[in-house]
Amino acid sequence: MTAKLIERLVLPTLLGLCVAVYLPVTQLGFVSDDPALILVNQPSIAQIPGFFFADLWAGTDTGYYRPLFVSTLAVDRALFGHDAWGFHLHSLMWHLCAGLGVHRVARAWAGERAALVAAAIFLLHPLQSEVVAWVSARNDSMAVALACASAAVLLPAQRTWAHTMLGGGLALGAMLSKENAGAAVVALLPALDIARRETPRRALDAARRYAPLGVAVGIWLAMRAGFGPSSLPGGGAHQALSTLANGPAIAAVYLQKLLIAYPLTDGHTVVYLPERLAEDATVLAVAAMLAGFAVKRGGRPAAVAVGLMAWLVLPAIVGIGTRQLLGERYAYLPMVAVALAAAATVSTWRSSLWVALLLPFWVWRIGDRVREWHDDVSLNAAAQRDLDTPYTQAWLADAFSRSGEPAAALPWYERALRGEPPICTLATQTLSAALAAGQPTEGVRLGRLAYDRGCAAVTGFRETWALTMLLDDQAPAAAKVMAPRPPCTAANALVLATLSSLAGDEAGVSECRTTVEDPAHFDEQVERLSARQTR
Repeated sequence: MTAKLIERLVLPTLLGLCVAVYLPVTQLGFVSDDPALILVNQPSIAQIPGFFFADLWAGTDTGYYRPLFVSTLAVDRALFGHDAWGFHLHSLMWHLCAGLGVHRVARAWAGERAALVAAAIFLLHPLQSEVVAWVSARNDSMAVALACASAAVLLPAQRTWAHTMLGGGLALGAMLSKENAGAAVVALLPALDIARRETPRRALDAARRYAPLGVAVGIWLAMRAGFGPSSLPGGGAHQALSTLANGPAIAAVYLQKLLIAYPLTDGHTVVYLPERLAEDATVLAVAAMLAGFAVKRGGRPAAVAVGLMAWLVLPAIVGIGTRQLLGERYAYLPMVAVALAAAATVSTWRSSLWVALLLPFWVWRIGDRVREWHDDVSLNAAAQRDLDTPYTQAWLADAFSRSGEPAAALPWYERALRGEPPICTLATQTLSAALAAGQPTEGVRLGRLAYDRGCAAVTGFRETWALTMLLDDQAPAAAKVMAPRPPCTAANALVLATLSSLAGDEAGVSECRTTVEDPAHFDEQVERLSARQTR
């Protein structure tokens, strides 16, 4: 069997292995953001034109403009209804397309053998699994697939008008899938030219070569400014400073996942980064040595790939600063450059043997990780197991609550409230879980804990805590919690009306009655709750 024939068989084998290892995603459900994007928003084919005039989250202004991604969800709903397997299969197809795009770019970068190594790393490194297993992260694979396709189409120095239009259109599609694609669109083709020593020598030649990319970026900016969200995604100054201050620790988290594929979890947050100076220093040193080795062995192409990786990390920094979460999906785009840098070191089949040796371990880790994405409880339980912080405790509790297991959620809510700093954002949900579990006494106790931990200002906390007190026959304590008496709203009407009824304040009851949709049913609730206090 000739070397050429072997090379021809490797890529289909890699694609087949990728399909085999990721096919279990078709057994997964909708998790995390998926239900809101798919089951609540219910995108449809008829709405596709409107997606180009709206925020990612319908009816809001979060600053995320991803109309092409949402359009693919609409197509999925038309084809598969609410059957999650079809959505997951579609996401797997985009990952395969992204891997093919990386292979095509790497082949121009450093040759066919290098391209096969790049494809193997990109397709089968376990760090990529979040994007494949999570429907809401499909925008990352779409962005990479279309950006790489754009670079491949625009690569020839002599290209037709049709190729120019197609390349620009693919670049625009990448940015309409996810904003971070802009970093790849503007850098991938120039980086290819630099790595191959084929940069245009005259400014006019450069303008002609890169004009489709500039036009695509200009159209995207105009569409976003004219039709898209009015705001930009981003956190406050405090979040940005916190992200920058923790830069080395954040880098160490991602590099450890890259080097040993552990722990694979979406539970890392900026606030609860583990303090492990020695381990972080070791990881950073090993990564620096490997980068130096790659540059020494791979020469100019490897050095350009390392520079490209630094550039592609910038959108990830923005994402981390916005969400304060170290999502593994943020590594998907930089993994293109990682694959190119590693591939540039390959000159013979022997020099690529390390990838073949790692593949069984990677396949095992992917299978293990995919099973964790089965549902919100399994995903968050795995995150808490691998990284026990108030954040993972809180979201495991939230997963139990949303899956109809409020009693199981209560111990995890309590641990999250006792953490440093406490998770106050879920204080109201903690009390709601106690009520749903039929444990108002426990709700009163957890409310006191949340109050002592400084969580009293959370929306809905006061009235929910007061309700647990009323259900626990503690009307005086409930009245104290609600003092001074706020204006009556639909959220606090039952509590305030009950306290007014107990005080003989019919005017207060009447005020609250005007805020509810069913006054007769409301009066029955007030009467029953009042009767508990006077029996």
